Amino acid sequence: MARFGDDVSARYGGGGPGGGGRGASRQGGPQAAQRGMYGSKSMAQRARTMALYNPIPVRQNCFTVNRSLFIFSEDNIIRKYAKRIIEWPPFEYMILATIIANCIVLALEQHLPDGDKTPMSERLDDTEPYFIGIFCFEAGIKIIALGFAFHKGSYLRNGWNVMDFVVVLTG
Repeated sequence: MARFGDDVSARYGGGGPGGGGRGASRQGGPQAAQRGMYGSKSMAQRARTMALYNPIPVRQNCFTVNRSLFIFSEDNIIRKYAKRIIEWPPFEYMILATIIANCIVLALEQHLPDGDKTPMSERLDDTEPYFIGIFCFEAGIKIIALGFAFHKGSYLRNGWNVMDFVVVLTG
């Protein structure tokens, strides 16, 4: 395709200043000498290629680099294992089972007047620290794996995790 300012007849071998017929530009005439060491690429194409393969380094600060809790980089071994754990299906099932068990415990409690408790309610109250511990572990490992709030895909950027975090804080 002809560019602005090109002689169309010379470009397609029509007898311009360098051409002697069809295919003459492939023979190494004056047009081949104009290409130089870069071949047939234009300056814009070379600039785009350089930008792709030699990007200008961007100065990183604490908000642009993806570090969990400003400590764990993405290739940190602790963060990698935390990601493995939260993506492991049995971990999700264990957390769901813990939530269901906690709901059952809350439903079985009997609230009597004047702070009186049945023996079963007293035993059920003893299970509460275990549930809080499991939920704190879940929140902590997710925060390590995903980051807390500043990065895309972090813990507090998901609505369910926000609710989970509020429940853990109030528990």
